[in-house]
Amino acid sequence: MFIEKAELLELIARVLLTAPFSFSAIWKAQDFPGAVLEMKQLGLPLPAITAAVTIIVQAACSAGIIFDAGTIYCALALIAFTLIASIAAHPFWRVAPENWISAANSFVANVGLVGGLLLVILIS
Repeated sequence: MFIEKAELLELIARVLLTAPFSFSAIWKAQDFPGAVLEMKQLGLPLPAITAAVTIIVQAACSAGIIFDAGTIYCALALIAFTLIASIAAHPFWRVAPENWISAANSFVANVGLVGGLLLVILIS
């Protein structure tokens, strides 16, 4: 089967953009007790359910974007997830000065993911 260069480049971009979500889902699924502990440490409600929903959203929405199935809904879900996760896990405005740069870098990297997901919506 012949694939156009633009289609191949778009597929590679979709895989790379969703890689942080895909790998996170895989790692959380492989160490579910650790994922639950992470949710507890972040102070999130119902940590086991939150961890399970996180895995499902990250995995299903990554697949949806990669295979162009429900892409807009998947991108919107990952945008919401990323913004919520960024506020919960990387609140650079609340951390000690010695941790500020690391937290701010993580937060801004997630903002970049949101930008990439908005581009996915634009091309879909």
